[in-house]
Amino acid sequence: MEFLTGFDVAIVVDAADFAERPVGEVRAWRFEELEPRAAGRLDSATTFLWPRPWAGASGRRKAPGEIWVVTIVARIDAVFGEELTPEVEAAIPIATDEVMRLLGLP
Repeated sequence: MEFLTGFDVAIVVDAADFAERPVGEVRAWRFEELEPRAAGRLDSATTFLWPRPWAGASGRRKAPGEIWVVTIVARIDAVFGEELTPEVEAAIPIATDEVMRLLGLP
């Protein structure tokens, strides 16, 4: 979280296990849209964002005013590895394009 402090906008890219969505789907969410979905879940690296770690922080730590989370849908289980599934690997260029769009870059 220290890397995000002091910026106006932050973009986080992560896998997310949304059972109702197809594997490999890419979507950009405003931070606030994801908050209710993550309650009580510890299956994603971005789970550390809930609740906001900046709550009650002193003035020296400023949260970004706008946080986007670009998700790639994956089925997350207890097995960790270094390989991506074909669906997630194919979604990386789409997620990259989404980040570029959010940054206003061609």
